[in-house]
Amino acid sequence: CERTRDLERINGHLQEEIIVRRRAEMLQAALFNISELAMVGHGRAEFYHQLHGIIGGLLDASNFYVAMLTEAGEGIEFVYSVDRYNRERAPRPFSDGLTEYTVSRREPVLAMREDIDVLIAAGKVREFGAKSHCWLGVPLFSDDEVVGVIAVQSYSPEVVFSADDRRLMVFVARALGNS
Repeated sequence: CERTRDLERINGHLQEEIIVRRRAEMLQAALFNISELAMVGHGRAEFYHQLHGIIGGLLDASNFYVAMLTEAGEGIEFVYSVDRYNRERAPRPFSDGLTEYTVSRREPVLAMREDIDVLIAAGKVREFGAKSHCWLGVPLFSDDEVVGVIAVQSYSPEVVFSADDRRLMVFVARALGNS
């Protein structure tokens, strides 16, 4: 019956609205927690550990890292990293990884396995460590300079990051830049 279809459509719309509002509330709480975290003055390791927990409340951050450019700007160091396969991430000279690709583009990069393979084939990136199924990296800015990247990655087809996740990470990166 047409009335039932109309009610189902309205119900579906309301359910979507509830999800959007909940996500907005979670993001607002996360940004508040990040700004509070920055003011508390924890040590660097504890700060990144708690930041990881906050991001993990927004999306799957089981494979997460923060990479910062070295003082001389000639390389990157992984100041925080939790990863299923890449347990240790040694500092490296600036090279062709997805992290450096994100730095040079100065904008977020959301790449599925196929996108990564295309970038590799085109000679634009090189892969370090285990192959990601999906990778999301967002540049960190200080003033107008890129100083690092926060990234999450998935090794499983069950975990795929979305444009919404990219927007969330951009908000987080901006909050970090303002703290």
